[in-house]
Amino acid sequence: MALADRGKHFGQVDTLRAVAVLLVVLTHWLPNTKLGDFESGIYGVDMFFTISGFLITYLFFIDKERHSDAKGSVLGNFYMRRLLRIFPIYYLLLFVFILLNKTLHVWIWNEGNGIYYLTYASNVLFFLKGDQSTELQHTWSLCVEEQFYIFWPLCLILLSKRQTLYFLVAVFIAGIASNFLWAGHKVRLFPLGNFHTLGIGALLAYLVLYHKQDNFYSAVLKRYALPGFVISFIFLCVFLSCHFSNNLMIPFFLALSSGLILFIAYNGETSLLNPILNSKQLQYIGKLSYGIYLYHKPIPSFLKILFLKLHMETPSPVLYFLLCTAVIIPVVLASYYLIEKPILKLKTKFI
Repeated sequence: MALADRGKHFGQVDTLRAVAVLLVVLTHWLPNTKLGDFESGIYGVDMFFTISGFLITYLFFIDKERHSDAKGSVLGNFYMRRLLRIFPIYYLLLFVFILLNKTLHVWIWNEGNGIYYLTYASNVLFFLKGDQSTELQHTWSLCVEEQFYIFWPLCLILLSKRQTLYFLVAVFIAGIASNFLWAGHKVRLFPLGNFHTLGIGALLAYLVLYHKQDNFYSAVLKRYALPGFVISFIFLCVFLSCHFSNNLMIPFFLALSSGLILFIAYNGETSLLNPILNSKQLQYIGKLSYGIYLYHKPIPSFLKILFLKLHMETPSPVLYFLLCTAVIIPVVLASYYLIEKPILKLKTKFI
C-alpha cells in the first residue's frame, strides 16, 4: 500500500459532494419558497454518508498501517481531525441561535431541548419527540456521522485485515436489514439505519487500499463500474416510484449506486461522466459543501423572520429563492475562508 496516498486529494469526489448538497438544498428550499417539491433529493444525504464512510476509513487504514505500534496515537489523531472539521462552525451556528434568542427572542428550540443540539444528539430528540426546529432539522445527519465516528475507529483498530473485511460486510448487511426490519420506526435517524451507505463507502476504502492490484479490481470493477452504476441507478429510480419494496430494494440499490459512482470518481479515469466529475465549478462547491449544508436550513427561516420584523411581505417564490441564494453565498464563503480553512490547517499536526 502506498502511504503517499495519505495526502491524495480526490477532486472528482468533491464533485459528488457538490451534487449531494445541491440535491439536499433543492429538497428543502423548493417547498420553503413554494416553487415545488423535490422529495428524492433528500437521498443526497446518503451520498454524503458513502463519501464519509470511504474517506474516514481510507485515511484510518493508512494511519493504522503507518503507526501499527501506536494505536493510541492513531485513535487520538483520528478524533482530533474529526473535531477540527466538524465542531467549529457547528457550535458557531448554535451560538448565533442562542444570541438571537436572547436579544431578539427568536424561537429556535423548546426549553430544555438545547442540550440535544449541544451534544450532537438531535437525532435522538427527533426520534423521541419529532422534529423540533425548522432551522436545525437537518442536523440529524450530522449527529449520525458524529456518533458513527465515535465507535468506528474503536472497532477497526483491533481487527486484522481479514477480520476487517468480514466486519465491513456485516456492517453493510446490517444497514440493509435494519431498514427492512424496522421500517417506519425512524431507524434512519441512527447510525445503524445508515450502515448500508456508510458501509459501502468503508468497503470501497478496503478494496482500493488492499486489493488494488487484484485482477478482479482492474479487469472487472474498472471496466463495468459505469454500466453497473447506470443499471443500479435505473433500478433505484424504479423502486423509488414503487412502495411495495421500498424497505429492502431502495437501501440496497441506493448503497450500490452511491458506491459505484464513488468508485468511478475515486479512480478519476476516462469515463462518460468526466465532463461532469471534472467540473471545477462543482469541485469548488464540493469543498464548501459542509458550510452549505449547515447554513442552508436556517437562511430561509431567518429571512422570513426579517420580513416580519420589517413588516414586509414575503417575496414571490422565484425572488425568495434567489434571495436565499444571494445570502448563502457570502455566508458560506466567509465561513470557509475565515473559519474553516484556517482551522483545517491544524489537521496536519494530527497525521
